[in-house]
Amino acid sequence: MTFVNIAEARGFKTTQALHSKYGDIVRVGPRELSVANPEAFRAIHLSSSCGRGPWYNVTAPMISLQMERDVKRHGERRRAWDKAFDNRALGDYMTRVNAHTEKFCAAIEDSVKNNTSINVTKWIHLYSFDIMGDLAFGSSFDMLQSGTFHYFFNLAHKTLELIAIFSRLVWLFPVVKAVPFLSNDYKSFHKWVGSHVRRRIAVPPPVRDIFSWILNDYQRMQKPSWQDTENLYGDASLIVIAGSDTVAGTLICLLYHLASSPDVCKKLRDELHSCAEERADTELRPDELAKLPYLQACIDETLRLWPAVVDGLQRETPPEGLTIGTEKKSTWIPGNVIIKTPSYTLCRDPRAFSRPDEFVPERWTTQPELILDASVYAPFSLGRFSCVGKRLAIMMMRRFISSIILRYELESLFKSAQGAFERQVKEYFTLTPPDLEIRFIKGQKR
Repeated sequence: MTFVNIAEARGFKTTQALHSKYGDIVRVGPRELSVANPEAFRAIHLSSSCGRGPWYNVTAPMISLQMERDVKRHGERRRAWDKAFDNRALGDYMTRVNAHTEKFCAAIEDSVKNNTSINVTKWIHLYSFDIMGDLAFGSSFDMLQSGTFHYFFNLAHKTLELIAIFSRLVWLFPVVKAVPFLSNDYKSFHKWVGSHVRRRIAVPPPVRDIFSWILNDYQRMQKPSWQDTENLYGDASLIVIAGSDTVAGTLICLLYHLASSPDVCKKLRDELHSCAEERADTELRPDELAKLPYLQACIDETLRLWPAVVDGLQRETPPEGLTIGTEKKSTWIPGNVIIKTPSYTLCRDPRAFSRPDEFVPERWTTQPELILDASVYAPFSLGRFSCVGKRLAIMMMRRFISSIILRYELESLFKSAQGAFERQVKEYFTLTPPDLEIRFIKGQKR
């Protein structure tokens, strides 16, 4: 299965096919199981007994909060992150998010004037990476302004691809890192992050960003160890990469579905207009956007169809093992076994969702009967390891989509090739959509 993943980068589809053929529990490695069962999902991710699996060692010695396996240490580090995402901090970040959103819309205006399409996959990546660079290093990468990818973006994505390739061969990754021609990009990535963190420490930004809180926690240590410094570098890279890639993937897929579903797009636009009334779209506050059910339903439905980590997160059963299932039908999994709950497979399971492969935002609003088991829907994970940046991600998505839909009509060039977009979605740990060309047409003012 590892070689299929490397060749096609569509391991999530391979996993789905295996479960369709063999059932809820499939052995995918010497001591690794893929478990696609709602009851098991809850037991694995809400259980205090399951820890993170060995895949989380792959970036060592640079260990971000996301890669921290030690439960106690994770809890201690998480406290600083929680402060970084409180209400006041989020309000400060959204000022910068709004500014970058306006820059994105300016790029669209150029295509509108020339009556041409733009590659939204490229431009959304420029947008999200600029924002997270601003919030991690105190300054944007200015990619929206240049229209080109920054050196660090290319380096980060090459590193992600390398990590994805060895996600099932974690034991081999230290060997790879020791071979110069195989590890040059990874080492350059580590060096770049370290140098920019040191520069960020030397020249603090005028306003607080996410990294300010993480750095403050680090600087309160009496004698930070070498590992503490490596962890700081890991956290800086986490802010940029995890924050940008996950949001970008969701926004690209959502624009694809909106452009392919005119009725859905119109319904969303009507809801936004009813809130905006005669005001400019940029005046819609985060609290106003949070009250729009159909906007949130469109985001939820996209995250259901296209979870950011499509093949699920790795966990390891406790030494005593883990029992999953119901009282009538349960399965015992031995201890120290690696388990994954494949998000893509679970969220397209007809036992959980009727019409599972269709984009139907109404299932989250007026047609709840289309949801049979909502417990498998956890796009930001569950429990103590859940995504700390969830609220910022949702706020960014609402702001971006509302700004676009209030201003423009969408025309996707994928409309004439039904299913072409879906067939080209890949997985490099996170969801990686294909290039998506959309023509933006100036909307009618009300």
